[in-house]
Amino acid sequence: MRIIRRRHYLNSLKSILLYIAKDKQGAAHHLKSGLDRKLEQLLDFPKMYQQSIYHDDENYRNMVFNLPFGGIPCLLI
Repeated sequence: MRIIRRRHYLNSLKSILLYIAKDKQGAAHHLKSGLDRKLEQLLDFPKMYQQSIYHDDENYRNMVFNLPFGGIPCLLI
């Protein structure tokens, strides 16, 4: 298994991080490092998250990531 970070993902993430960093640079860093850590865990545990309800393919998983500010859950598919 490998993790593919496509251009759309990277551009979207960059926009989100820049927006968060305007208010709190530490929160943007925490989000990036936490997300990277969770994605790397998928290499060892590819089915650690529940199967996506949005896709019929069992290889699609829903990852819930709590944002560093306010603990707001964010669903990543």
